Amino acid sequence: MSDHKQSPAVQVRLFLTVGKRQGIAFDEAWTWALARCRWNHDTALRREWKEILDEMKPIFASAYENGEMPAGARAMIALADALRDADDEHAANPVRVPPNPHYRAQTPGRREALALARRQRDHERRRKKRAA
Repeated sequence: MSDHKQSPAVQVRLFLTVGKRQGIAFDEAWTWALARCRWNHDTALRREWKEILDEMKPIFASAYENGEMPAGARAMIALADALRDADDEHAANPVRVPPNPHYRAQTPGRREALALARRQRDHERRRKKRAA
């Protein structure tokens, strides 16, 4: 579960906006934005986000230089945030399935299972004797 309010993509976008306003070159602003980003504590998730951001770097560079992020990239960031919010909501409120009071009655215990196995074995032996 993430304890951050914004996905790394949104954080990077906001930090790049600050860098653009300060007149910093994209490569320097990109490095600064990644360093300032608050990452999830889960290393696998952090690695995934870094790979995603690395793939999105040309989109961010284009938006940084041209002043507007393509609609598809904005939609992808919005989707990533929505998925993160859904994951956070699920982790905060996991679905709890109440125990089935009839479960014990539906499944045989060890003794019942052994008795059933013996009866089946005995039945097979009697069947083989009759066939012989």
